[in-house]
Amino acid sequence: MLGAQTPEKLAKYAAFYSATPGVWYFLTGPRETLNHLGQDVFRLNPVDGTFDHSTRFALVDRKSQIRGFYLTSEPDAIKRVIADAKALLKEPS
Repeated sequence: MLGAQTPEKLAKYAAFYSATPGVWYFLTGPRETLNHLGQDVFRLNPVDGTFDHSTRFALVDRKSQIRGFYLTSEPDAIKRVIADAKALLKEPS
């Protein structure tokens, strides 16, 4: 299990991997809150202290509504998410 992640540790992690601020967001907080986000909001996976991530990618629109899930193991997943994201951009805001 990982130790407690502080905002400072997450900032170092983001800098090490050249994560673009405003594009990538790293969260920390009480496990209950993170589990709520992972399971109930994004419908992906619980937070259990490992670096295991869901194999699903969620496409979220401007109104914070989930518009699609994509299994990263599917060969056409990236093409589909790009096409669907482009279609979302054409929708009126």
